Amino acid sequence: MIKKIMTTSLALLILASAIFLMLPLPGDISILMYHFAGSEEESSKSNNTITLQSFKTQMKYLRWFRYHVISMEEYEQIHLKKKAPRGREVVLTFDDGNQSYFTEFFPVLESYGYPSTIFLISESVKHQSNGSMSEEMIKVIMKSPLVTLAGHTKTHPFLTEVSPDPLKDEVMQSKKDLETMFGRPMDYFSYPFGDFNELVMKAVQDAGYLLAFTTSPKKLKHLKESLFSITRIKMGESNKNPVIFLAMTSGIYQNFKRWRQSLR
Repeated sequence: MIKKIMTTSLALLILASAIFLMLPLPGDISILMYHFAGSEEESSKSNNTITLQSFKTQMKYLRWFRYHVISMEEYEQIHLKKKAPRGREVVLTFDDGNQSYFTEFFPVLESYGYPSTIFLISESVKHQSNGSMSEEMIKVIMKSPLVTLAGHTKTHPFLTEVSPDPLKDEVMQSKKDLETMFGRPMDYFSYPFGDFNELVMKAVQDAGYLLAFTTSPKKLKHLKESLFSITRIKMGESNKNPVIFLAMTSGIYQNFKRWRQSLR
């Protein structure tokens, strides 16, 4: 009986491994969303925080399982069908432009040669407030071809609660401010808290952004996923288990979430 159980368990393990090795399918690209690096205590209190050790391990998993970590620019080309996917692609994004990107995340990413996109809050950068990287820090990392800078509003409000004129200012003026500070176009945008609706999407599109990102599929509500409502996968300390991490990067997790959202 014990031998039969062990044989069955081994067979299931081999089957699960085979599935993980085949996924994600070409074009089914997981976009991972990080925020802050912090201590174990901080990560236990906030699902937006991950310890440096857990982040290092996750990056190691991407290498072990032969994922292609691609830039936002390459993702855009694949998403618009201007470039064929190779399969096993993943995109790394970081919201809020926190100083821990500069001190913790970036050195790890650079050691692996992994590209990433940072969504910046323009007023926080200007005043180096709310834990944001300073303009000088960002100018150091933007020298690397691995870094893409992008917009995340002026002050990080819930955009659906902002009236039309302030909404336009949050979206458009922050883009102009960041482009002035760093001398490069801000083509991509992420909604603070993943919060958006059709009016917010239009403001982002009118501002000249090419792609915009929310968080979980549940933030779509009645809307369909589009160029201006791309979902991502929130990463934190709870994802450090290798099976959970691989389920998320394989497309299994996100496709299940999309299916569940479609039933509501």
